Amino acid sequence: MADNLKQMQEFLAEANPSTPEDIVLCFAYCKVHFEATQSQFSKEIGVSDRTLRKYISDNQTAFDEEKAQQEATKEPEADVNNLARTLTNEQLDAFLQNLIQSAIKPSASTKDKQLLIDFAGLSGQDLLNLTAVKKRSLHWFIKEELSSISQYLDSRQLGIMLEESDKLYREDRESKENTQNFVDADISDESFRLELMYYGLLFMSLYNQTQHPDLELLQQAVRLDRIQKGKATPLNKRAVKLYAKGNSIKQDANKKPISDEKIKQMYVEVFGKDEAEKMLSEVRSAKQTTKPPEIDKSDVKQRATEHQEELEILLSVEEEIQKMMRDNQ
Repeated sequence: MADNLKQMQEFLAEANPSTPEDIVLCFAYCKVHFEATQSQFSKEIGVSDRTLRKYISDNQTAFDEEKAQQEATKEPEADVNNLARTLTNEQLDAFLQNLIQSAIKPSASTKDKQLLIDFAGLSGQDLLNLTAVKKRSLHWFIKEELSSISQYLDSRQLGIMLEESDKLYREDRESKENTQNFVDADISDESFRLELMYYGLLFMSLYNQTQHPDLELLQQAVRLDRIQKGKATPLNKRAVKLYAKGNSIKQDANKKPISDEKIKQMYVEVFGKDEAEKMLSEVRSAKQTTKPPEIDKSDVKQRATEHQEELEILLSVEEEIQKMMRDNQ
């Protein structure tokens, strides 16, 4: 119970809900994942039980949908005989941080310290390597630097594209197949080439700290292609909301680099030599270069108008009301 409370506090500090709907969505998440009661949650969020009940009543549909979604994606109980495949990077990171904090706090017991020593002397180094790899990833860099990125790039649209892709691993259960989707993708496929054009332009925009004027056009082209081919991934609106705020989502990234040789060693230790070599070879292999798809700007704009309802992402009740008002004008 104490662990659940701590995790809920960390979650709320990161999410920082500010509107009644945000609070309700966060409560639905905490209720499912941390077994939070209304009393516990309202105390942590700084509102009364009665106020929280009113927020839920006013946003009942949103609460029910978020609760159902979180229940459907909740991590299963870990199989102690199969931890290597059931634990996510986030869980490993939380375990490692708790282990270290328990051992270095002033009140740490001899047992706490010995546990860390034994852990680090054996398989603990594997987790340290894994954490170092994760912390240096572009996924974590973007979350850590989002407050800077949002100064020159639309962070809301960035969040939509990152969360909607089926070829980007977001270090959660829902996207666990995405890395393999990426490796299996063939650049002779026009849809994949179109997505590569977008992310290539996105990378250059990030590198130059200037959004290219055609980035939004390419984004629309990619999303239209997904919609028309029935490949659009359901959005995690809570995650997109964090991007939309334009504030850094993660602020604890450790930028200490790890060598490519150590990364290879980690792959070998986790997957075995043959499988590791196969995985690394697939990532490095270069396929025959193909001509990128041509982008007809007028065609994209026309199709965007036709699919305006599907392209528009509404993150809050306020945005839905604004849309209703625009539609009625």
